[in-house]
Amino acid sequence: EADGAVSALEYLANICDENGIICIIGTLPPITLASSLNGNAQKISAGIRTIAGVRIAENGDMTGSDIGSDGIHPNGGGQNKIAAAFISQF
Repeated sequence: EADGAVSALEYLANICDENGIICIIGTLPPITLASSLNGNAQKISAGIRTIAGVRIAENGDMTGSDIGSDGIHPNGGGQNKIAAAFISQF
């Protein structure tokens, strides 16, 4: 469930904040396996963007060609885009 995932990430972000740790959370890449799963990923990403006090690594520029044959996990090109999104937060 999207709300539960976002709540868990917010909890972790609060722990980071309390301990002076920079928290970077990445939005989810597209899921090409099933549109219902992709819709849930989009809801989670939207929720991530509402978490206060964190840096957001946006992975929205990923396309289906960045996702592996399982339709869920990023391939090498997708992993490079995720790495670039996180690096951009420093």
